[in-house]
Amino acid sequence: MTHRVEPGDVRSPRDHWHLKQVVYQGDPESFSVATGEWDGKPCLALRWNANDWRPLGNPSSSGHPTWFIVPSEVAFGIASDTLRLLAHSDEPDASERARSLAEWVIGIEPPVAGLDR
Repeated sequence: MTHRVEPGDVRSPRDHWHLKQVVYQGDPESFSVATGEWDGKPCLALRWNANDWRPLGNPSSSGHPTWFIVPSEVAFGIASDTLRLLAHSDEPDASERARSLAEWVIGIEPPVAGLDR
């Protein structure tokens, strides 16, 4: 069995990305959502989880697992749907992760979220 990379261990692209928290992690055939910073600005990121046939998950670059940074125009919608997934989750820390994501949404500037408040 090949070692699968967990979403919380993905730190690339290193020059610009800083992982704050994986707020949603589906099963190995699913995806994960994380909050973080891109060049110091809050952002949301996505990736397909690693599994037996895709041990790095996706995306990856030069043999390193990476996160896909969500465009600001759709970040609020993805955050909203992620909150819905967490609300229906049986995971023991789902409410804590949902609270963290909700605080992220409240704290972002309108240009980051693609909103005009």
